Amino acid sequence: MIFLVSVLGMALTLHLWIQKERNFDQGCWGAGAAAPASHVAGCQDERLANASKWCGVSVAGLGYLFFLAMALLSFSKNIVPPKWEQRCHGVASLLVGSALPIALYFVGIQIEAQAYCPLCLLTSALILTLFGLYVSTWRRASVSPTPEPLRRREVGYASGIVLAGGGLTVAMLLFVDQIGIRRLDAAAEARQIEAVMEQALPRLLPAAQLAMPRSRSPGEAPKRLKLEDWVDSMTPALGKPGGVDVVFFLDPNCPTCQGSFAIFLRLAEKYRGSARFYLLGRPLWDYSILQISALELAKASGKYFELWQAQFDHQKRGGMVATDIAVLYKNLGLNSTDLSARLDSAYPAVFDLRAKAQSAGINSTPTVFVDSEFVGAWARTEANLGRLIEQAAAKRSPKSKAQQPEEKR
Repeated sequence: MIFLVSVLGMALTLHLWIQKERNFDQGCWGAGAAAPASHVAGCQDERLANASKWCGVSVAGLGYLFFLAMALLSFSKNIVPPKWEQRCHGVASLLVGSALPIALYFVGIQIEAQAYCPLCLLTSALILTLFGLYVSTWRRASVSPTPEPLRRREVGYASGIVLAGGGLTVAMLLFVDQIGIRRLDAAAEARQIEAVMEQALPRLLPAAQLAMPRSRSPGEAPKRLKLEDWVDSMTPALGKPGGVDVVFFLDPNCPTCQGSFAIFLRLAEKYRGSARFYLLGRPLWDYSILQISALELAKASGKYFELWQAQFDHQKRGGMVATDIAVLYKNLGLNSTDLSARLDSAYPAVFDLRAKAQSAGINSTPTVFVDSEFVGAWARTEANLGRLIEQAAAKRSPKSKAQQPEEKR
Protein backbone atom coordinates (compact mmCIF):
# COMPACT_ATOMS: atom_id res chain seq x y z
CA MET A 1 0.00 0.00 0.00
CA ILE A 2 2.85 2.40 0.86
CA PHE A 3 4.49 1.66 -2.46
CA LEU A 4 1.23 2.27 -4.35
CA VAL A 5 0.63 5.63 -2.65
CA SER A 6 4.24 6.66 -3.39
CA VAL A 7 3.93 5.82 -7.09
CA LEU A 8 0.69 7.82 -7.30
CA GLY A 9 2.46 10.71 -5.58
CA MET A 10 5.26 10.61 -8.13
CA ALA A 11 2.79 10.88 -11.02
CA LEU A 12 0.82 13.67 -9.31
CA THR A 13 3.82 15.85 -8.38
CA LEU A 14 5.32 15.46 -11.84
CA HIS A 15 2.03 16.65 -13.34
CA LEU A 16 1.88 19.52 -10.82
CA TRP A 17 5.42 20.62 -11.66
CA ILE A 18 4.71 20.66 -15.41
CA GLN A 19 1.49 22.65 -14.99
CA LYS A 20 3.19 25.10 -12.64
CA GLU A 21 5.91 25.70 -15.24
CA ARG A 22 3.15 26.41 -17.77
CA ASN A 23 1.50 28.80 -15.30
CA PHE A 24 -1.65 26.63 -15.22
CA ASP A 25 -2.63 27.85 -18.69
CA GLN A 26 -5.06 24.91 -18.97
CA GLY A 27 -6.77 25.40 -15.63
CA CYS A 28 -5.87 24.14 -12.16
CA TRP A 29 -6.19 20.47 -13.14
CA GLY A 30 -4.10 21.01 -16.24
CA ALA A 31 -6.51 19.05 -18.40
CA GLY A 32 -8.90 21.71 -19.66
CA ALA A 33 -9.00 23.92 -22.72
CA ALA A 34 -6.19 26.43 -23.04
CA ALA A 35 -7.33 29.21 -20.74
CA PRO A 36 -6.23 30.94 -17.55
CA ALA A 37 -7.08 29.23 -14.28
CA SER A 38 -9.99 30.73 -12.39
CA HIS A 39 -8.78 33.16 -9.76
CA VAL A 40 -10.87 31.43 -7.06
CA ALA A 41 -9.10 28.13 -7.65
CA GLY A 42 -5.95 29.43 -6.03
CA CYS A 43 -3.44 27.99 -8.48
CA GLN A 44 -2.04 31.46 -9.15
CA ASP A 45 -2.74 33.02 -5.75
CA GLU A 46 0.11 35.30 -4.75
CA ARG A 47 0.78 33.57 -1.41
CA LEU A 48 0.87 30.12 -2.99
CA ALA A 49 3.14 31.39 -5.75
CA ASN A 50 5.56 32.82 -3.18
CA ALA A 51 5.77 29.46 -1.42
CA SER A 52 6.10 27.39 -4.59
CA LYS A 53 9.91 27.56 -4.56
CA TRP A 54 12.46 26.82 -1.84
CA CYS A 55 15.96 28.22 -2.38
CA GLY A 56 15.10 28.61 -6.04
CA VAL A 57 14.02 24.98 -6.42
CA SER A 58 10.44 24.03 -7.29
CA VAL A 59 8.60 22.55 -4.30
CA ALA A 60 6.70 20.31 -6.72
CA GLY A 61 10.03 18.95 -7.95
CA LEU A 62 11.14 18.31 -4.38
CA GLY A 63 7.82 16.54 -3.81
CA TYR A 64 8.53 14.26 -6.74
CA LEU A 65 11.93 13.36 -5.25
CA PHE A 66 10.26 12.70 -1.89
CA PHE A 67 7.73 10.26 -3.35
CA LEU A 68 10.47 8.62 -5.42
CA ALA A 69 12.54 8.06 -2.27
CA MET A 70 9.51 6.68 -0.44
CA ALA A 71 8.80 4.25 -3.28
CA LEU A 72 12.41 3.04 -3.37
CA LEU A 73 12.59 2.60 0.41
CA SER A 74 9.27 0.76 0.46
CA PHE A 75 10.36 -1.60 -2.31
CA SER A 76 13.85 -2.06 -0.87
CA LYS A 77 12.64 -4.32 1.94
CA ASN A 78 12.02 -6.98 -0.70
CA ILE A 79 15.60 -6.92 -2.00
CA VAL A 80 17.86 -5.96 0.94
CA PRO A 81 19.11 -8.34 3.65
CA PRO A 82 16.73 -8.73 6.61
CA LYS A 83 18.91 -6.66 8.95
CA TRP A 84 18.53 -3.65 6.62
CA GLU A 85 14.73 -3.78 6.47
CA GLN A 86 14.37 -2.02 9.84
CA ARG A 87 16.84 0.69 8.81
CA CYS A 88 15.07 1.40 5.51
CA HIS A 89 11.77 1.58 7.36
CA GLY A 90 13.29 4.03 9.87
CA VAL A 91 14.65 6.30 7.14
CA ALA A 92 11.26 6.28 5.38
CA SER A 93 9.51 7.13 8.65
CA LEU A 94 11.89 10.05 9.17
CA LEU A 95 11.20 11.32 5.64
CA VAL A 96 7.43 11.14 5.92
CA GLY A 97 7.57 12.72 9.38
CA SER A 98 9.53 15.63 7.94
CA ALA A 99 7.18 16.02 4.95
CA LEU A 100 4.00 16.14 7.05
CA PRO A 101 4.59 19.64 8.56
CA ILE A 102 5.38 20.99 5.07
CA ALA A 103 2.15 19.51 3.69
CA LEU A 104 0.15 20.97 6.58
CA TYR A 105 1.85 24.33 6.02
CA PHE A 106 0.65 24.43 2.40
CA VAL A 107 -2.86 23.44 3.45
CA GLY A 108 -2.78 26.22 6.05
CA ILE A 109 -1.74 28.81 3.48
CA GLN A 110 -4.66 27.85 1.26
CA ILE A 111 -7.14 27.97 4.12
CA GLU A 112 -5.88 31.38 5.19
CA ALA A 113 -6.02 32.74 1.64
CA GLN A 114 -9.36 31.03 0.88
CA ALA A 115 -7.75 29.97 -2.40
CA TYR A 116 -7.36 26.26 -3.09
CA CYS A 117 -5.17 24.42 -5.57
CA PRO A 118 -6.64 20.91 -6.14
CA LEU A 119 -3.31 19.36 -7.13
CA CYS A 120 -1.59 20.77 -4.02
CA LEU A 121 -4.38 19.47 -1.79
CA LEU A 122 -4.17 16.00 -3.34
CA THR A 123 -0.42 15.94 -2.80
CA SER A 124 -0.88 16.86 0.86
CA ALA A 125 -3.56 14.15 1.19
CA LEU A 126 -1.13 11.52 -0.13
CA ILE A 127 1.56 12.62 2.34
CA LEU A 128 -0.98 12.43 5.17
CA THR A 129 -1.95 8.94 3.97
CA LEU A 130 1.70 7.83 4.04
CA PHE A 131 2.08 9.22 7.55
CA GLY A 132 -0.97 7.29 8.72
CA LEU A 133 0.33 4.06 7.16
CA TYR A 134 3.69 4.40 8.90
CA VAL A 135 2.07 5.24 12.24
CA SER A 136 -0.08 2.12 11.97
CA THR A 137 3.02 0.06 11.13
CA TRP A 138 4.88 1.25 14.23
CA ARG A 139 1.83 0.69 16.43
CA ARG A 140 1.74 -2.93 15.34
CA ALA A 141 5.25 -3.20 16.83
CA SER A 142 8.53 -3.09 14.99
CA VAL A 143 9.06 -4.35 11.49
CA SER A 144 9.90 -8.04 11.39
CA PRO A 145 11.83 -9.72 8.58
CA THR A 146 9.60 -10.58 5.63
CA PRO A 147 9.09 -14.35 5.10
CA GLU A 148 10.29 -15.62 1.74
CA PRO A 149 6.82 -16.55 0.34
CA LEU A 150 5.45 -13.14 1.32
CA ARG A 151 8.54 -11.44 -0.10
CA ARG A 152 7.98 -13.06 -3.49
CA ARG A 153 4.33 -12.09 -3.46
CA GLU A 154 5.11 -8.46 -2.59
CA VAL A 155 7.72 -8.31 -5.36
CA GLY A 156 5.05 -9.46 -7.78
CA TYR A 157 2.58 -6.89 -6.49
CA ALA A 158 5.25 -4.17 -6.69
CA SER A 159 6.12 -5.13 -10.24
CA GLY A 160 2.45 -4.83 -11.21
CA ILE A 161 2.17 -1.44 -9.51
CA VAL A 162 5.32 -0.20 -11.26
CA LEU A 163 3.94 -1.35 -14.61
CA ALA A 164 0.54 0.26 -14.00
CA GLY A 165 2.06 3.41 -12.51
CA GLY A 166 4.50 3.70 -15.37
CA GLY A 167 1.69 3.30 -17.89
CA LEU A 168 -0.38 5.93 -16.05
CA THR A 169 2.52 8.37 -15.95
CA VAL A 170 3.39 7.90 -19.63
CA ALA A 171 -0.28 8.34 -20.62
CA MET A 172 -0.54 11.49 -18.49
CA LEU A 173 2.65 12.97 -19.95
CA LEU A 174 1.58 12.24 -23.52
CA PHE A 175 -2.16 12.98 -23.49
CA VAL A 176 -2.60 15.48 -20.64
CA ASP A 177 0.71 17.30 -20.32
CA GLN A 178 1.52 16.71 -24.02
CA ILE A 179 5.23 16.33 -23.40
CA GLY A 180 6.98 15.93 -26.74
CA ILE A 181 4.07 17.67 -28.44
CA ARG A 182 3.66 20.88 -26.48
CA ARG A 183 6.70 22.50 -24.91
CA LEU A 184 6.66 24.12 -21.48
CA ASP A 185 7.23 27.46 -23.22
CA ALA A 186 4.92 26.68 -26.14
CA ALA A 187 2.81 29.80 -25.65
CA ALA A 188 5.84 32.08 -25.66
CA GLU A 189 7.27 30.27 -28.68
CA ALA A 190 4.00 30.71 -30.59
CA ARG A 191 4.04 34.44 -29.86
CA GLN A 192 7.62 34.66 -31.13
CA ILE A 193 6.60 32.95 -34.37
CA GLU A 194 3.70 35.37 -34.70
CA ALA A 195 6.06 38.31 -34.20
CA VAL A 196 8.37 37.01 -36.93
CA MET A 197 5.41 36.62 -39.31
CA GLU A 198 4.27 40.14 -38.53
CA GLN A 199 7.66 41.40 -39.65
CA ALA A 200 7.95 39.15 -42.71
CA LEU A 201 4.49 39.27 -44.32
CA PRO A 202 4.34 43.05 -44.93
CA ARG A 203 7.42 42.64 -47.15
CA LEU A 204 5.61 40.07 -49.27
CA LEU A 205 2.02 41.35 -49.40
CA PRO A 206 0.56 44.85 -49.84
CA ALA A 207 -0.46 46.56 -46.59
CA ALA A 208 -4.00 47.09 -47.88
CA GLN A 209 -4.41 43.36 -48.43
CA LEU A 210 -3.09 42.56 -44.97
CA ALA A 211 -5.54 44.97 -43.38
CA MET A 212 -8.44 43.67 -45.48
CA PRO A 213 -11.44 42.58 -43.36
CA ARG A 214 -11.92 38.83 -43.26
CA SER A 215 -14.45 36.39 -41.86
CA ARG A 216 -14.20 36.08 -38.09
CA SER A 217 -14.50 33.06 -35.85
CA PRO A 218 -16.68 33.44 -32.71
CA GLY A 219 -13.63 34.02 -30.49
CA GLU A 220 -11.98 36.61 -32.71
CA ALA A 221 -11.88 40.31 -31.93
CA PRO A 222 -14.86 42.37 -33.15
CA LYS A 223 -14.66 44.41 -36.30
CA ARG A 224 -15.43 47.71 -34.56
CA LEU A 225 -14.79 49.04 -31.07
CA LYS A 226 -17.20 51.37 -29.29
CA LEU A 227 -14.70 53.74 -27.76
CA GLU A 228 -17.18 55.20 -25.27
CA ASP A 229 -17.58 51.76 -23.70
CA TRP A 230 -13.88 51.61 -22.84
CA VAL A 231 -12.58 55.10 -22.09
CA ASP A 232 -13.77 58.17 -20.24
CA SER A 233 -12.36 61.54 -19.23
CA MET A 234 -10.18 59.89 -16.56
CA THR A 235 -8.54 57.39 -18.93
CA PRO A 236 -4.86 58.24 -19.52
CA ALA A 237 -4.15 59.08 -23.15
CA LEU A 238 -1.45 60.48 -25.40
CA GLY A 239 -1.88 62.72 -28.41
CA LYS A 240 -4.53 65.07 -29.69
CA PRO A 241 -8.00 65.08 -28.08
CA GLY A 242 -10.58 64.33 -30.72
CA GLY A 243 -8.00 62.86 -33.08
CA VAL A 244 -8.05 59.40 -34.64
CA ASP A 245 -8.56 56.99 -31.76
CA VAL A 246 -5.90 54.28 -31.47
CA VAL A 247 -6.48 51.65 -28.78
CA PHE A 248 -3.98 48.99 -27.71
CA PHE A 249 -5.01 46.09 -25.44
CA LEU A 250 -1.92 44.60 -23.78
CA ASP A 251 -0.96 42.23 -20.97
CA PRO A 252 2.14 43.23 -18.96
CA ASN A 253 3.34 39.59 -18.93
CA CYS A 254 2.93 39.03 -22.67
CA PRO A 255 6.38 38.92 -24.35
CA THR A 256 5.00 40.16 -27.68
CA CYS A 257 3.23 43.02 -25.93
CA GLN A 258 6.56 44.47 -24.86
CA GLY A 259 7.44 45.16 -28.49
CA SER A 260 3.91 46.41 -29.18
CA PHE A 261 4.25 48.87 -26.29
CA ALA A 262 7.39 50.31 -27.87
CA ILE A 263 5.50 50.69 -31.16
CA PHE A 264 2.65 52.37 -29.24
CA LEU A 265 5.01 54.98 -27.79
CA ARG A 266 6.72 55.72 -31.10
CA LEU A 267 3.40 56.10 -32.91
CA ALA A 268 2.07 58.32 -30.13
CA GLU A 269 5.07 60.60 -30.54
CA LYS A 270 4.94 60.65 -34.34
CA TYR A 271 1.20 61.23 -34.63
CA ARG A 272 0.64 63.30 -31.48
CA GLY A 273 -0.95 66.06 -33.57
CA SER A 274 -3.49 63.87 -35.37
CA ALA A 275 -4.37 60.87 -33.19
CA ARG A 276 -5.39 60.01 -29.62
CA PHE A 277 -3.70 56.91 -28.14
CA TYR A 278 -5.18 54.76 -25.38
CA LEU A 279 -3.53 51.79 -23.67
CA LEU A 280 -5.80 49.35 -21.82
CA GLY A 281 -4.89 46.28 -19.79
CA ARG A 282 -6.31 42.92 -20.87
CA PRO A 283 -5.23 40.17 -18.39
CA LEU A 284 -4.63 36.87 -20.15
CA TRP A 285 -3.47 35.05 -17.03
CA ASP A 286 -4.61 35.25 -13.43
CA TYR A 287 -1.16 36.32 -12.30
CA SER A 288 -1.48 39.42 -14.51
CA ILE A 289 -4.49 40.67 -12.53
CA LEU A 290 -2.29 41.99 -9.72
CA GLN A 291 -0.17 44.02 -12.13
CA ILE A 292 -3.14 45.43 -14.03
CA SER A 293 -4.71 46.35 -10.68
CA ALA A 294 -1.55 48.34 -9.97
CA LEU A 295 -1.93 50.06 -13.34
CA GLU A 296 -5.56 50.90 -12.55
CA LEU A 297 -4.45 52.55 -9.31
CA ALA A 298 -1.81 54.55 -11.20
CA LYS A 299 -4.24 56.04 -13.73
CA ALA A 300 -4.69 59.25 -11.77
CA SER A 301 -1.00 59.58 -10.87
CA GLY A 302 0.28 60.91 -14.17
CA LYS A 303 2.70 57.99 -14.39
CA TYR A 304 0.44 55.38 -15.91
CA PHE A 305 2.56 54.83 -19.01
CA GLU A 306 5.76 54.91 -16.96
CA LEU A 307 4.41 52.04 -14.86
CA TRP A 308 3.65 50.06 -18.01
CA GLN A 309 7.25 50.58 -19.10
CA ALA A 310 8.58 49.55 -15.70
CA GLN A 311 6.51 46.35 -15.70
CA PHE A 312 7.72 45.41 -19.17
CA ASP A 313 11.32 46.16 -18.14
CA HIS A 314 10.97 43.77 -15.17
CA GLN A 315 8.98 40.98 -16.80
CA LYS A 316 9.49 37.62 -15.14
CA ARG A 317 8.01 34.18 -15.52
CA GLY A 318 4.85 33.76 -13.47
CA GLY A 319 4.32 37.51 -13.10
CA MET A 320 5.11 39.92 -10.29
CA VAL A 321 4.12 39.70 -6.65
CA ALA A 322 3.03 42.55 -4.38
CA THR A 323 6.57 43.24 -3.17
CA ASP A 324 7.73 43.70 -6.78
CA ILE A 325 4.88 46.14 -7.40
CA ALA A 326 5.81 48.06 -4.24
CA VAL A 327 9.39 48.46 -5.49
CA LEU A 328 8.19 49.82 -8.82
CA TYR A 329 5.84 52.23 -7.06
CA LYS A 330 8.69 53.48 -4.89
CA ASN A 331 11.05 53.88 -7.85
CA LEU A 332 8.44 55.91 -9.75
CA GLY A 333 7.51 58.03 -6.74
CA LEU A 334 3.99 56.62 -6.54
CA ASN A 335 2.09 56.33 -3.27
CA SER A 336 2.73 52.85 -1.83
CA THR A 337 0.93 53.40 1.49
CA ASP A 338 -1.37 50.46 2.30
CA LEU A 339 -0.67 49.19 -1.21
CA SER A 340 -1.84 45.59 -0.67
CA ALA A 341 -5.30 46.68 0.49
CA ARG A 342 -5.59 49.16 -2.37
CA LEU A 343 -4.61 46.50 -4.89
CA ASP A 344 -7.28 44.20 -3.45
CA SER A 345 -9.84 46.97 -3.83
CA ALA A 346 -8.95 47.32 -7.53
CA TYR A 347 -9.45 43.59 -8.26
CA PRO A 348 -13.22 43.83 -9.00
CA ALA A 349 -12.66 46.47 -11.68
CA VAL A 350 -9.99 44.31 -13.35
CA PHE A 351 -12.21 41.22 -13.26
CA ASP A 352 -14.99 43.29 -14.84
CA LEU A 353 -12.54 44.53 -17.48
CA ARG A 354 -11.54 40.96 -18.34
CA ALA A 355 -15.17 39.83 -18.52
CA LYS A 356 -16.05 42.77 -20.78
CA ALA A 357 -13.09 41.99 -23.04
CA GLN A 358 -14.12 38.35 -23.29
CA SER A 359 -17.69 39.27 -24.18
CA ALA A 360 -16.35 41.65 -26.84
CA GLY A 361 -14.21 38.90 -28.35
CA ILE A 362 -10.89 40.42 -27.26
CA ASN A 363 -9.25 37.16 -26.26
CA SER A 364 -5.61 37.73 -27.09
CA THR A 365 -2.91 40.37 -26.80
CA PRO A 366 -1.77 42.50 -28.39
CA THR A 367 -5.12 43.58 -29.86
CA VAL A 368 -5.19 46.90 -31.70
CA PHE A 369 -7.95 49.15 -33.03
CA VAL A 370 -7.43 52.19 -35.29
CA ASP A 371 -10.38 54.53 -35.70
CA SER A 372 -12.50 51.83 -34.00
CA GLU A 373 -11.51 49.27 -36.68
CA PHE A 374 -9.88 46.01 -35.59
CA VAL A 375 -6.38 45.58 -37.04
CA GLY A 376 -5.46 41.99 -37.90
CA ALA A 377 -2.36 40.36 -36.48
CA TRP A 378 -0.42 40.52 -39.76
CA ALA A 379 -1.16 44.24 -40.19
CA ARG A 380 0.13 45.39 -36.80
CA THR A 381 3.56 46.51 -37.97
CA GLU A 382 4.57 50.03 -37.09
CA ALA A 383 4.64 51.15 -40.71
CA ASN A 384 1.22 49.75 -41.52
CA LEU A 385 -0.37 51.16 -38.35
CA GLY A 386 1.07 54.54 -39.32
CA ARG A 387 -0.55 54.29 -42.76
CA LEU A 388 -3.90 53.36 -41.22
CA ILE A 389 -3.71 56.38 -38.89
CA GLU A 390 -2.84 58.68 -41.79
CA GLN A 391 -5.73 57.33 -43.88
CA ALA A 392 -8.20 57.79 -41.01
CA ALA A 393 -6.89 61.32 -40.36
CA ALA A 394 -7.21 62.19 -44.06
CA LYS A 395 -10.87 61.13 -44.06
CA ARG A 396 -11.51 63.49 -41.13
CA SER A 397 -9.76 66.49 -42.71
CA PRO A 398 -11.92 69.39 -43.96
CA LYS A 399 -10.41 69.05 -47.44
CA SER A 400 -11.50 65.45 -47.66
CA LYS A 401 -15.03 66.31 -46.51
CA ALA A 402 -15.26 69.12 -49.03
CA GLN A 403 -14.36 66.78 -51.85
CA GLN A 404 -17.03 64.24 -50.95
CA PRO A 405 -20.01 66.08 -52.58
CA GLU A 406 -18.01 66.57 -55.79
CA GLU A 407 -17.20 62.87 -55.85
CA LYS A 408 -20.90 62.06 -55.45
CA ARG A 409 -21.80 64.33 -58.36
